[in-house]
Amino acid sequence: MSVSYSSSEKREPLQQVLQRPDLWKGRNGPAQSSSGLSTGYVDLDKKLLYKGWPQRGLVELQQNSFGHAEWHLLLPSMKALLAEPGYIFLINPPAIPYAPALMQQGIDPKRLLVVETGKKRDCMASVLEILAANCSIALCFWEPREKLFYAELRKLQLAASQSSSLCFLMREAPSNKARNYSSSPAVLKLRLQNYPQGLRLSINKQRGSYRQGEVLLPWPNYLTSSPFLKAATDQNEMDQGSNILRFKGSS
Repeated sequence: MSVSYSSSEKREPLQQVLQRPDLWKGRNGPAQSSSGLSTGYVDLDKKLLYKGWPQRGLVELQQNSFGHAEWHLLLPSMKALLAEPGYIFLINPPAIPYAPALMQQGIDPKRLLVVETGKKRDCMASVLEILAANCSIALCFWEPREKLFYAELRKLQLAASQSSSLCFLMREAPSNKARNYSSSPAVLKLRLQNYPQGLRLSINKQRGSYRQGEVLLPWPNYLTSSPFLKAATDQNEMDQGSNILRFKGSS
């Protein structure tokens, strides 16, 4: 017994798929355009597809060492986001954010929550639960020592695409000999490199565009004159110097 469908029924699912704003149609670009959140850097915004950070989806930042560079890049947009309700979450940052320096840059430490996890599964669970809760305006997480597989990155990308929070994955840049380094489904991927003149950004991937390029962001005075991130040498120093709320996951 054969079943026939009308032409409208056949076309409807395809038309629905084609209307998705996150669908990349090759050189034709995305089916629908949307505005992004300004990075705070005019030259960088000009090179990004949505004139800023994509409002939905995972953004991957690759660099050889972590510390000043990601803060220099993200501070302007984080300060702008604080006009909205919600928290900025940091999962497994390489150093404890220094509260006085945050306040000097216009970041209220009470709006910053730090989560420390021991294992990869705890990191994954924290990211997914925070994104699902829609309580964050920005989520930054540093890849665990146990590298994320593509299937895990895909799950994180899907969760980020369904959340209203900006989502940044800080990932160690792969070496030429790295065989186990997984590719990424992130909607935007940038390579960060430190130079005496400033932070050089290389746009390696933009979903919906073949556009690439480089931008140099000069170092601000607060990074050249004094450290912005301060590693806590002991528990007392951390408790006295910061009001940041911290949560420790299972070991």
